[in-house]
Amino acid sequence: MRILSFLVVLFPIISLAQGADNLKQRTDSLLSIAIKSTRNPDSTKRILAQVEKLAQEKGDSAVLSSIWSRYGFVNYWTGRYPVAIDYYSKAKHYHLVKNDSINAAWKGYMIGLTYKYWGKYHEAQKEIQENIKLFEKIGDEDGILNCYIVSGYINEAWGNFDEAERICRYTLQMAKEQSNPNAEAYSLLAIGNAFLSKSKIDSAYIYIDNSHKKFIESSDNYGIALVNRDLGTYYLLKGNTNKSLFHLKTGLEILKSSSNNRGYSEILAIIGKVYLERKDYENAVKNLEESQRLALEMELYEDIIKNFQSLSIAYEKWGKYDSALKCIQKYTHLKDSIFNAEKHFQIAELQTQYETEKKEQQIALQNIKLDKNKSIQRLLILAFVLASTLAFFSFRWYRIKKRDNQLLSEQKRLIEQKNTQITDSINYAKRIQGVLLGKSSTLPKPVKDLFILYQPKDIVSGDFYFIKEYQNYTVIAAADCTGHGVPGAFMSMLGVTLMNEVFTYSNPKRAAEVLEEMRIKVKEALNQTEYKTEAKDGMDMALCIIDKSKNQLQYSGAYNSLYLVRNNELTEYKAVRNPVGVHMKELPFQNEVVNFETNDQFYIFSDGYADQVGGSSYQKFKIVEFRKLIHSISSLPMNEQASKLESTIQIWKGSTDQTDDMLVVGFKM
Repeated sequence: MRILSFLVVLFPIISLAQGADNLKQRTDSLLSIAIKSTRNPDSTKRILAQVEKLAQEKGDSAVLSSIWSRYGFVNYWTGRYPVAIDYYSKAKHYHLVKNDSINAAWKGYMIGLTYKYWGKYHEAQKEIQENIKLFEKIGDEDGILNCYIVSGYINEAWGNFDEAERICRYTLQMAKEQSNPNAEAYSLLAIGNAFLSKSKIDSAYIYIDNSHKKFIESSDNYGIALVNRDLGTYYLLKGNTNKSLFHLKTGLEILKSSSNNRGYSEILAIIGKVYLERKDYENAVKNLEESQRLALEMELYEDIIKNFQSLSIAYEKWGKYDSALKCIQKYTHLKDSIFNAEKHFQIAELQTQYETEKKEQQIALQNIKLDKNKSIQRLLILAFVLASTLAFFSFRWYRIKKRDNQLLSEQKRLIEQKNTQITDSINYAKRIQGVLLGKSSTLPKPVKDLFILYQPKDIVSGDFYFIKEYQNYTVIAAADCTGHGVPGAFMSMLGVTLMNEVFTYSNPKRAAEVLEEMRIKVKEALNQTEYKTEAKDGMDMALCIIDKSKNQLQYSGAYNSLYLVRNNELTEYKAVRNPVGVHMKELPFQNEVVNFETNDQFYIFSDGYADQVGGSSYQKFKIVEFRKLIHSISSLPMNEQASKLESTIQIWKGSTDQTDDMLVVGFKM
């Protein structure tokens, strides 16, 4: 089959070469075939060798430059990184000599990308930063975008996950503006990688899944392979080794067919870890050893170190202690060597900088000695006088500044001490608030499952939930008090206390009765008598009382609605537009009765989720989108619904501060 493939490629080469009238036509024909067969390294190299021979006979530097670029890509793709960099550097030099800044910048971009995959991140970042400046100078937006994406991946590899996320959110926006789905895909995947590295795996999945769609849209098989690699890692972290292996083997087949040794080696290492998790130590060692063989061929020192560590664990678990000891010794030796090399690299950089500055100083001194005219002498005298005057006033200013700094330092110390005391007090208040709210670990009957998404804007919250069983009833409520932070927390603690009073002493049977009595108690507690003159403090609330004997749920709401999802249909029970507290026109609270069925799901919430500002347009999430989100996730288990709500609002919010306290309570009958 390999011989047949070679003949299929070689036949058009011979035909084109023989049929061409001149050397240029023959060269162009061969180069065209080489470009089309880039992902078949052996065929490509044979073709390029013929093109190179023809170009050298003709002395055509432009064609040679194209050959160097193709050689560069083939060697980059198969993991021969030093060779790739050598060819790309020759091509870049040619374009610089020809003042072809665009092509020179793109060759520099490929040099940076190659260094990145080789694991030489210092060199990669240096090359990429130089080419960002070059692309900015010539106004190539596509080049700027691609360089920043590589910079994001370099930071992710370095462990700067927050910086990687920041850069790739920027490139994601750029890619959308340029209508570049492939760049969107790589940006989304990099953000997903950063979240995986930070153990935020549910958020990571969302970005990886979205990148998959974009890679399919842009027909990028290599990108699809990377997605399967990261999905394999995601499911490994989730503990689902079957799905993990499925995605990893899918990615492996794609990379194998395209001879991408770097990606192939990387996925083999992850497969080894999956088998290690499964306690299948023989297959773990088999895959890790194959990954290590490729990593050694490509001089991927970072991967080699990680593989030795994984192999030492696999051999130890397998009971092959001699092999485990050899691997751990190699791991330790290499890790120390790399660390020392890194330090030597930094020292060499400092030494180079020092010597350069020293030479510059020597040149400056020589110029001063050679130029001895009187005008410079007068200038030096004048400079001395000015410097002396400046030194006098500087010393005086220094003494004043030193005194002021001492005062400021003392004030800063006192402020920090006060801040610490205040923060400690607020943290203690948080503990008290947590005790008052109680825990949701024990499910009240007849509730089958329940989640509570509770995210204070500050340390303590103005939202509160209330779950209580009394007599033959179960009470579940969600409330949003006026304000957030410490003032809101005072109101929420008052709310919890008053709710306990109502159900301890008043023995109510209807949800509306509870809200009416809560309104009276809040007004009494806050000494509210008249709407125009009193503070408008109070709370919005959604209250449910479940009658266990009748399979009925009563609902009454003050501004906050109730959602019911039954048979994949969402029904909203709307609240009275009055708070629990003083109001200009107080309306009676309404009592709704729902005969619930098994697997009915109910949701009550504050307005904090829908009011969160974010997105590309810096707008609120809005209640309409919240309602759609609740409906779309209602088929998931309750714990996954909570995770989905949390990851969705996190992505929406991005780097924007949280707007308000958030509370969502969902329960299934």
